[in-house]
Amino acid sequence: MRFDLPGVEPKDIDVAVAGDTLTIRASRERRSDDGNRDFQMREVSYGRFERSLTLPKGGDSGEIKARNQHGVLELIMPASPELAGRKIRIGIGVEEKRQVEHQTA
Repeated sequence: MRFDLPGVEPKDIDVAVAGDTLTIRASRERRSDDGNRDFQMREVSYGRFERSLTLPKGGDSGEIKARNQHGVLELIMPASPELAGRKIRIGIGVEEKRQVEHQTA
């Protein structure tokens, strides 16, 4: 899972698991003072982010790993083999096989 959190410091991000619910909370506060001897300007921008998600059954929530890089929080949770996808082969029936052989001949 990936979450865009631009301007949020890793220390201001909280990731918690309770039962089968994953909750991410983050806050951002940025202050900027600009001025010279004639005037002074002060700007404050802030915001909060909170998201709760239900984890899939069969995942191992005890093994969730989090990484924050360039304003993107990435969470990785290993899944059990039962959750992994599988490819299903499509068989060719006798009639379809004859048609394919006839077209290629």
